[in-house]
Amino acid sequence: MIWLSLHVAGENSIVIVAGANLLLTEQDILNAEMLIASSKVLVCQLEICSDVTFAALRLARKHGGVLMSVYL
Repeated sequence: MIWLSLHVAGENSIVIVAGANLLLTEQDILNAEMLIASSKVLVCQLEICSDVTFAALRLARKHGGVLMSVYL
């Protein structure tokens, strides 16, 4: 869950409440291998543990996925 707080002057801050995101494990990713293998796009974000993200990226690459980084 993400909360966006906006100040009257237009400044903002984003508060992330990790919740279930921190419960995701590498084993969960391995259990989803067939889903990842059949996907055309895998979107990752930095709201889960980096080891879990890397596990998903490795599986995507294993199954022919093209990896790219986008920084906004």
